[in-house]
Amino acid sequence: MDQMRRDQSRRDALAALGSEDRLATSEDGVEGATGSSTVVGDPKKAMYGEKVKQAILPNFSTISTNSKLKVHVLVTIDGAGNVKGFEVKKTSGDPSFDAAALRAVSKTPQVPQPSAEVLGGNPPWVLNLVFSPSDVQ
Repeated sequence: MDQMRRDQSRRDALAALGSEDRLATSEDGVEGATGSSTVVGDPKKAMYGEKVKQAILPNFSTISTNSKLKVHVLVTIDGAGNVKGFEVKKTSGDPSFDAAALRAVSKTPQVPQPSAEVLGGNPPWVLNLVFSPSDVQ
């Protein structure tokens, strides 16, 4: 079941990729580089964002079954893959669901080491990760 969920996340990420230039909307071009189906961007950045999200998901749990909930969390990562900060960018409207996503990130002090070649620029990098109840493992 977990593999099916990961495969679907990857398919969603690839389907969402487009030609939008994030450099025009994000100073470092990294914000929004996630495996979320709501993100448009570079495939390598999206794949890295998905790796980060997959590292966090084992710590994500919620009792909410409202499939419409989505919280956008900005996660700051240094060059070694250490999570240096996080905050809600866009709330789901459910404070307990948002708190569950933040708790998951806080329980994940390190994620796969990023590559400047993939993310561009210099660390730290900021990723916009989107969590929904369907992400619960």
